Amino acid sequence: MDLEERLQEAINAGVKLPCPLYSGYMSGMEIPELRIVLLPGAQTIEEDMAGNKTRVFPYEIQMRSDDEGLIQETLNRIANYLEDDNLKVTSQDGSFVLNELITTSFPYITFADEKGMLIYAYDFQVNVDTFIK
Repeated sequence: MDLEERLQEAINAGVKLPCPLYSGYMSGMEIPELRIVLLPGAQTIEEDMAGNKTRVFPYEIQMRSDDEGLIQETLNRIANYLEDDNLKVTSQDGSFVLNELITTSFPYITFADEKGMLIYAYDFQVNVDTFIK
């Protein structure tokens, strides 16, 4: 399923970002750094006889920088983009159809160090129908 790749692609194309959004955990090598991560807790809501499922996937977008204003502005732009009723995220391999995207927490701080480096996170859930190939 190419859900994470399509979300990443849509955000990179649809939101003015200070750096590219990458998939996976922070490397700590770049400032600023922006990542999308699939969190634990995906759930199957419904499954039909053919094995097709309605599933909910929890995601987090994390941003690391020493500029708190830049982090808040960027994550708020991403949140506004993802909450738009006209959001289109389309599978390239036909593995999912987007049903709904719900913000579960607005940007919040998860880390701060004595050198002024900050990490903020924005959480959301994606409800999709998945298909057996």
